[in-house]
Amino acid sequence: MRTTALLALLCVAACATGPQIEATARPGVDFSQFQTWDWIPKEHERVPDAFAQNEQADRRLRAAIESHLALEGLKRSPENPDLYVTYVTGVKDSLGETVWGQGYGATGPGRSHGAMNRREAQIIIEFVDTRSMERVWRGWGKITIDHFQDASPIAQEALDALFELYPPK
Repeated sequence: MRTTALLALLCVAACATGPQIEATARPGVDFSQFQTWDWIPKEHERVPDAFAQNEQADRRLRAAIESHLALEGLKRSPENPDLYVTYVTGVKDSLGETVWGQGYGATGPGRSHGAMNRREAQIIIEFVDTRSMERVWRGWGKITIDHFQDASPIAQEALDALFELYPPK
């Protein structure tokens, strides 16, 4: 029974890792001056985003970001924004090696290995001061999940963690 519980715990630990996040802010910027925001106009986007090609995913991600901005007290103002907001995403598939167990077999000590499909998803969110057109804040998050795992809860956790870093303290 103990071995089964340990194996299950190792499997869960191998299937997903918590979000890795970090944020940077332009030194000397008073973030209390920013009260309004809008999505960056297409002509100012640096990189076209793969999520933008998938309208449903783009809508869901934008809605999640908009919700966080509202919680921070920022109001959307297409006519006169203080900040432009933009995001870029990326997804990479890879194979990860998983050790399923250790033991002593007919040929001596050994490990049981397996390969598992993994998916690594990244998001970068940037806030650009509309007056200077300079980036004032950038948050980056990465999650790694098992190929068959639902990424939504982990992606939401990553967004929540990113917005804990805004405004910078």
